[in-house]
Amino acid sequence: MSPKKDTQSGIIQDGIIALILFSVYSYIGWNYLPIETTGLDSVFDRLIFTARWQVLEVVLLFTMIMVVANTRFRSVDKIGDPTKPMPPSHIITVHIRVLQNTVEQLALRAPFELILSTYLEQTSMKLIPLLVTFFVVARIIFWVGYTRGPFQRALGFSMTFMPTMLMMFFNLYCFFTKGATFGLSSA
Repeated sequence: MSPKKDTQSGIIQDGIIALILFSVYSYIGWNYLPIETTGLDSVFDRLIFTARWQVLEVVLLFTMIMVVANTRFRSVDKIGDPTKPMPPSHIITVHIRVLQNTVEQLALRAPFELILSTYLEQTSMKLIPLLVTFFVVARIIFWVGYTRGPFQRALGFSMTFMPTMLMMFFNLYCFFTKGATFGLSSA
């Protein structure tokens, strides 16, 4: 097999592993983690609950920003002057790319989590903390993998992207089957 085929095969394998990990994590979390979701009767309550859980995603983003800033500060001699043709340090570039990809993933994910919370019933809201914590863990795996090599990031990326894609499809399904006024008090 060619190196390209080996790499592509490894990426597909990581995608399958990510799907299995998400399924196992969701099953264990749903059945065994004591996450309290009582009192989330209204759509507004579910939105607030979701936004509060999203603090973990934002803290991760903040941490990444601080790592980039700290790495730049410690490597001021390696950063490179934008007016000169010297490239920045490899590790700074990796941290910046991880941060950029995380911003992109969070820009998709955060609205999908909020929309999802408007379609879930109170009894299903346990899914939100599971999605948020899985995202944080997946991003850390992505980050560590990326520092080891560009193809080592595939597992973390798949672990991040697949749940986001599932939320998107579920949200679209609910939008077209239940409508935009589902669960609203005036509907």
